[in-house]
Amino acid sequence: MTVTVDEAKKSLPRLLRQVERGGEVIICRGKLPVAKIVPTGKSRGPRPPVGQCTSPRFDLPENVFASLEDGELKMWS
Repeated sequence: MTVTVDEAKKSLPRLLRQVERGGEVIICRGKLPVAKIVPTGKSRGPRPPVGQCTSPRFDLPENVFASLEDGELKMWS
């Protein structure tokens, strides 16, 4: 996609979304290309839907909320 500097200023978020999807954007001053926006290769990809868990699942041991024993309790006071 090729855009002018003015178009790029007005629609930078949209252009960046296109680049994140693997596209390239060339910015021209008049008809002369002066810059190219390309993906860095480090893109995180699309965001997950709101509310979707993205952390790995883990299980807590059954005694995670058990009371501390006297010796352990003294170490914290």
